[in-house]
Amino acid sequence: MPVSPSDDAVTAALSLATIFAEELGDSTCWVNFGWLDAGAPTVDNGDSGVRKSSLDIALAATAYPGLSEATFSSVDPGRAHAAIRSSEFVAELDRLRHTFDRLVFAVPSVVTNPATLAVLPHADASILVSSYRSTRVHDVEQAITASAPTPNVAVLVTRYDPSIPRLLRRIVGG
Repeated sequence: MPVSPSDDAVTAALSLATIFAEELGDSTCWVNFGWLDAGAPTVDNGDSGVRKSSLDIALAATAYPGLSEATFSSVDPGRAHAAIRSSEFVAELDRLRHTFDRLVFAVPSVVTNPATLAVLPHADASILVSSYRSTRVHDVEQAITASAPTPNVAVLVTRYDPSIPRLLRRIVGG
């Protein structure tokens, strides 16, 4: 079953995009590919509420100057894998690439959602976001291998618990 980008991945992507916009002054757009998730909410376009098969992108300003959010119109889950590989999708990404200095994507895991592999060739680099104690080393290795040839520049480990074990606390007097 496809999985949308984790909250940690979305937070990391949005944080990176904000740094590009605020600290570096680059016009930046972040794109959440949660629409690849079969459970993504249906967009109400004032019609029947049925998901559209179009890949139109809506751009919205954020609270930060220079940072925009791009949202793809919802896609029928049965068509998502084909849509992400379509010339229409590539054309929309090219349009964004020509509009902004930087694009930042939040995508589902390459391990659990093969459609993500179609997005990676459009990225200059990737950062793998994994959760401490719930992501196995094998899964990290598999994700890095699957994302090739897009270079992986970092592995971000979230939800790390730096607490000192009880026995060690007694020894060091904590």
